[in-house]
Amino acid sequence: MEYPTGGGNYSNLDQIADALNKRLAKIFLKDETGKRPVNGQYERFQTDPDFKDYILFYEYFHGDNGRGVGASHQTGWTGLIAKILQPRFPKKKWQSLKQKCLKMPEKRKSKFLSFSLFENLLYHFQ
Repeated sequence: MEYPTGGGNYSNLDQIADALNKRLAKIFLKDETGKRPVNGQYERFQTDPDFKDYILFYEYFHGDNGRGVGASHQTGWTGLIAKILQPRFPKKKWQSLKQKCLKMPEKRKSKFLSFSLFENLLYHFQ
């Protein structure tokens, strides 16, 4: 498929999904100056140690700078960013991880299953 439309570059759906994920994630991740675009002009959310890692899920976002706009009191569809921030793996990689988990001793497997998926990947499969 052509992505972006009219750009003359062709990618498969997996590559397009990765590109879209990266674009969406940039709204919530710190930039080169250490600020999150989602927090826009709110200096307290950018620098205060008690608030700088407090990420709000806004209703929609400013098209030019990514600043959160609208309601921030409910997660709605933007709560899906949590899934986007987790690493994506092709099906073969997931099958491999699943097989490794099934082969683990029961004691280790119960510990594995008690962690979040992201923590598991960091802890067991670095």
